[in-house]
Amino acid sequence: MRKLLPFVIATTVLMGCASSKKYYEKGNYDAAIGLAVKKLRKKPNKEKEILILEQAYERANKKDNERLNYLKLEGNPGMWDEVHSRYTSLKNRQSLVSEVLPLEILSTGRLVQFPMINYDEEIINSKKNAAKFFYEHGIQLLAKGDRENAKAAYFAFKKVKAFYSNYEDVDQKLKEAKWLATLKVIAEPIPMHSATFSLSNEFFDNKINEFLSTMPASEFVRFYTVEEAEAEGVDNPSHVIKIQFDDFVV
Repeated sequence: MRKLLPFVIATTVLMGCASSKKYYEKGNYDAAIGLAVKKLRKKPNKEKEILILEQAYERANKKDNERLNYLKLEGNPGMWDEVHSRYTSLKNRQSLVSEVLPLEILSTGRLVQFPMINYDEEIINSKKNAAKFFYEHGIQLLAKGDRENAKAAYFAFKKVKAFYSNYEDVDQKLKEAKWLATLKVIAEPIPMHSATFSLSNEFFDNKINEFLSTMPASEFVRFYTVEEAEAEGVDNPSHVIKIQFDDFVV
């Protein structure tokens, strides 16, 4: 226990050092807002936290709005994912600070309020446009017919799925992209003809299959036995593993 005590004390001190002012000074405005709101829930008249909240909220919103203006001015068709993210941040931030409003700075009698803006239309429109962009982009990538573009298409369709779980035929497109992007490796049975020892090939086949089933999972690599490959129509595998013993001696 004595060895653990310094670590526990150090951790407690570090946690205690966090302050909304320090977050604000480092430009981490949302962290400053979150901590200030947490403290103001307990002490609504804490002037220092009110001022930090006011400044951090203004800076954070300004940063998001400036970025949104730039994205819209640039007009890149791939902008909608970030546009959706920025508007969602604005809405969530507004919802958070509304929990402690109105606030009053007692030393001056000034009320601190923030204008409440409805971001729903922008969020919905950007969500629709983002899903449309990723879906069309995924189809373009998939049409190229190679593995790397199929992999990129798969992730594009996953973005669509995240926006709308039942968007058009996105589930089918995910399957197509995954199939084309996946390396298909067949492990063939081991032929063995021992002149000195007779042992069933089944023992070695089972060991190979056991090894393949415990290999680290990869989203785009799949190992098949010959039987599995035939059942799923894998007639053009990416790789075939062949192992052969000329002899076996015990």
